[in-house]
This record gives sequence, C-alpha cells and structure tokens, in this order.
Amino acid sequence: MFRHGYIYHDILAEVGPLNDGKVRNHRSLQLIYGVNKPYRIRLKGEWQDVRICLVDQGFDHFISGEDDWQICFFIYPDSQLGHLFKSEILKGASVSILSQDKNPSLINTEQPAVRPMSLADLRGLLETFIFVFTGRKAYPRTGLATVSVLSRLILTMTDLTLSEVARALNRNPEDLALDFKRETEMDIRTWLLHNRMIRFFDFLEKEDRIPGPADLEKIARANGISGLNGLDRLFEDFFGMPYMRWVNSEKGTVVLTESVPTFLTYR
Repeated sequence: MFRHGYIYHDILAEVGPLNDGKVRNHRSLQLIYGVNKPYRIRLKGEWQDVRICLVDQGFDHFISGEDDWQICFFIYPDSQLGHLFKSEILKGASVSILSQDKNPSLINTEQPAVRPMSLADLRGLLETFIFVFTGRKAYPRTGLATVSVLSRLILTMTDLTLSEVARALNRNPEDLALDFKRETEMDIRTWLLHNRMIRFFDFLEKEDRIPGPADLEKIARANGISGLNGLDRLFEDFFGMPYMRWVNSEKGTVVLTESVPTFLTYR
C-alpha cells in the first residue's frame, strides 16, 4: 500500500499503513491517529485498540496498523510543541491514549487517497488535534529575523553545522543558537540537521528514478549527511525507523518537503 512522507521545518509526518514490525523507541514524541478506525498498539507488553495516542520519547511501543491508514506526527522534544504536549497532555506519563472511539468527537475524518494530502492540509489536521486536546490555537511566529537570514544563507551552503553557519555570518555560535532558540523555541542544531533531511529527500523527489545504493550514498554526502550509515542512524535515533521506509520504490509513493520555513506558536 502507498505510504507518504511529509518533512516540515519543525516536524516530520507519515501517512499510510504503519506496521512497525518490531518494538520501536526513539527521541521524538509520536502522535498517531487511526484514519478510519482504531489501530493496535503494544504498550508495556499489552496490545490495545486506540484511535489517537501520544507516545513520549524513549518509550517502547509497537504499532500494528493492519489494513487501514494511520497518520503519524513525529515531534521534536526540544520544540515548543514538544514541550506543550509534555506539559498539557502527558503530564509526566510516558503515553496518553487520547481516544479509543471509532469516531472521536470534534475530529473530521478524511480518507487519504492514493494522491497524497497537501502539506497545508496535514498541518491543519495537527492544529485541530492541538486545539481539541490542549485548547491552544496555532499562530504564525513574528520577529523571525535570525530565521530569515539563516534560511537564505543555508541555500548556498553544503556543510549545515552550527560552526560553519556561524562562521559564514561572522557570529559567535552560541550567540546565534540563543537568538534562534529565542525566536523559534527550537534548538538550532536540530533544525540544521532536519534541513539536511529536507535537502536529501527533496533531491530524491526530483529524480525520475530510484537511485541505487552508490548513488544514494553520494546524494546523502552531497547534502551534508555522513553517507547512508549516517542517514540510517539519524532516522533510527529520531524516528525509530529505517530511512529506506521513506526511499520507497512503489509507484505513487512520495515525500513532500516544506520549502519555506514555518514556525508557529500555540496559545
């Protein structure tokens, strides 16, 4: 079945039948929604049928989506949204089952088709979840002077590390990191790493073929990732899954990347 990936500048999302195949554990929070019906998830050694579930970073779980679609959002714990979910929903727990209902109230279910949802529609669905379960609404951030400068700069750079970016701007790395954190509430190192993934998958989507391992290695290194081993470690570490789950040779499967950085605040 088709699986679609979505890489924003602050989150990563996946749509499709999410059958993990093994117990997973990763550094990101995971919000999983069963599109048409509940899915099965193994928590603390027991299987449960849930419709919407939030899993904290570093917590063992096993998803079995069977023959339905699920929508999964991976949220960086050092982002404002990560802090919001931890404080308003998890409240010290490792997992929160937000709904077990077949038709959870206030959520409009939409069947994903072979054609993927748009980046905007999927972001809008996440904002609906945030409002329903925390009462917070999403608003565009203002005063993003550092983000604006960095977004233009990194288009011309290969080595997206804090030290290299700071050198290009003639800035102290820690001062630059503090300014970025103040504007976005996200760690600049995480954002720069995330941008390497955006570049890698954006390049792949423009190809009219699935490159072989040797070509994938070159593409990864050209986009600031230490080869396929580095890409695999990155995906396993942050998202608990191999990158090859996204480099999918099935016709019709796509990965969409957000071109212009969008940072939101929730209040």
